Amino acid sequence: MKVCAVSIVALLCIATAAQAAAPAGAAPRVVRPPAGTPPIRPLPVRPETLPALPANAGTVDTFLNSAKTLKEHLVWTAGDGKTIAYDNWTAAQKGRLGLFYSKYETNDPNLTLKLTTDDKMDSNGGFYYTADVAFDIYAAQAAHVLYVEAKHLVPWSIAARPGPELDELLASSAYFARIGPSQGNTYPSGIQPGRDFTDPPENDGLGELISDPRIAFDFVTGKTSATHKTLVGSTELDTLANLSMWLRNNVSHGPLQADDQAEAKLQRYLDKRLAHSPGSKTAMAISGCHSTAKLLVDLARSINLPLLHVRSLDNIAGDAASNYFNRTHGALVYGWGGRSPRVLWHTDNLNAITEDTCSALTAQGALATPEEFKQLLLDTMWVSPETLIKHGFVYKLEIVYPDQGYGHNSRGQYEDRLDYGYCIGAWKKKGTSDLSLLYVQEYDYDLCSNYLMYLQGQGSLEAQFTADIQTYCGSLAKSDIPAIRPMADFVARANAGLKAVGGASKLAKLASDYENSRGGNLMVAGPAVPIRGRVLPQ
Repeated sequence: MKVCAVSIVALLCIATAAQAAAPAGAAPRVVRPPAGTPPIRPLPVRPETLPALPANAGTVDTFLNSAKTLKEHLVWTAGDGKTIAYDNWTAAQKGRLGLFYSKYETNDPNLTLKLTTDDKMDSNGGFYYTADVAFDIYAAQAAHVLYVEAKHLVPWSIAARPGPELDELLASSAYFARIGPSQGNTYPSGIQPGRDFTDPPENDGLGELISDPRIAFDFVTGKTSATHKTLVGSTELDTLANLSMWLRNNVSHGPLQADDQAEAKLQRYLDKRLAHSPGSKTAMAISGCHSTAKLLVDLARSINLPLLHVRSLDNIAGDAASNYFNRTHGALVYGWGGRSPRVLWHTDNLNAITEDTCSALTAQGALATPEEFKQLLLDTMWVSPETLIKHGFVYKLEIVYPDQGYGHNSRGQYEDRLDYGYCIGAWKKKGTSDLSLLYVQEYDYDLCSNYLMYLQGQGSLEAQFTADIQTYCGSLAKSDIPAIRPMADFVARANAGLKAVGGASKLAKLASDYENSRGGNLMVAGPAVPIRGRVLPQ
């Protein structure tokens, strides 16, 4: 039964990292949008022609002098909480940003990038960073954002992007989180609270590190992928659709089947996470939905497409049970800074439920072409907040703080965290009800899933969906239950799908062919493999 399969998927993606509450009243780590739901406004019209580059854009300072808005968002937040604008950076800090920019300009394979080491990892798999290492990694990312913009390497410009989204690309608080005082936490050698850093709360415990941003850029643009086809579309949304389809076809849900810690170490850096996972024909989102969200953020950020990595709740264990991080899913928001946002409330819906990918129908009842399916997948999975609200999700984009609201459960060993990152809300729930699974039935309809057609071919669709709906609604009040699609619509959709694919036997063959094709566009080894900002011989 699908309810069991989906429930297992939901449980697999629950965060395994452990975090704790920071002292009450601690200052937020972020330079991001204020708490609350952003207004919904139409997307701004991008200029058809991008502004001309300055005569000499060969240095970062030359470019920044012509892009003062971007310069304003180059902000380093030190470990003591002081925010330092670019003009007030030290000469050494400016020098590192300029060096990275020039290395991108000359295509130098060796960034001389400082990285953290295994002795800076805690017992839960989370990493700490000394201030100099954190700044170096941040400066390399920011320099790449500026370089992509200066050289017009993607069809869009970030010049007019809302400030909160620029912060997600250019401010250090999007890459590292400060650590506050702790009563009992034992830090790795050389790490000091109030000076040093850890991963942002949305990435805590994943152990998935960032390094040379060109690893992601070269893959997304096709240089190092198996097909050598770029995933950069003509627009931001077309690119988001391409990335979503790539993920669905090439990445599986974790955990790894072998020794988790050993395999996770092998796949710590992005070049390995983009390759076939050991023992699998696909790549692997080691920690499920949270790893998936980070992977999409890393890929999109390399082409100046900011996504906000957030968490969402379905209250599997109830509002007061367990702790916040163990009750959350990895989620993403596009366009949260004041435009019309699109929300992927649970990234497992792209990488874990693969049965929907091999077929879909057009409005005319024909099988969708790959391009038509790509658009359908985007519109089905990345939806407006209003769509989620209509289906029973209580949406509010806000920062979660220790011992407040959703973050009411403390975690002693991580009491140094100043906040728990962004949350978009939770599904309405009472007892065993589960509106998130009721919403999955809408995916079945929209994508004309194999599951939908399989049940109809077996003559059990109406009985199964009717029973599932009753289970998912549970004891919720009628006023909290969203409008449910008539069963006749599901039946008609399934019959149309079976007709389009040529019957149940053809459906099974189609599903088998799709499964066998997965993993066909991952990173391939060339004459030299980019690793952590260097090029190593084979």
